[in-house]
Amino acid sequence: MDLIGIPTLNRAKELQRLLEELALQYEMYGHDVPIKIFDHSHNESASWVVEAFPQLDIEVYGQSKRDKLIQEIHENCSIPEDEANIIFSNGYGGNRNFMLAMHPLDRLVSIDDDAVPIAYRSQEKPHHDERW
Repeated sequence: MDLIGIPTLNRAKELQRLLEELALQYEMYGHDVPIKIFDHSHNESASWVVEAFPQLDIEVYGQSKRDKLIQEIHENCSIPEDEANIIFSNGYGGNRNFMLAMHPLDRLVSIDDDAVPIAYRSQEKPHHDERW
């Protein structure tokens, strides 16, 4: 796997919970897979959340990168800008399309921002999480 992609839209609290779990798993199991967050929030709130996780290799793709991609598609592929905008529209589908367009040849796992992948924790490394 080349990267973990996380599409998000106005879910800073949920994104923080997901990154907390990923940070724990990275520490416990020695993972080092880069995380790419595709933030379609107008205030790009993912950037604020990411600052709390300097131990993770995270890059945030916000509205400015989305706009640049739409402009490049319009100019280089002769696709009308409004149609290119539809491809990367609000919602999970548009955000997923943005993620795939930015990393077309990478092997990636997409995790929704409100999902929390709980890893199996053996008896040697007990973990009690008060959040659940």
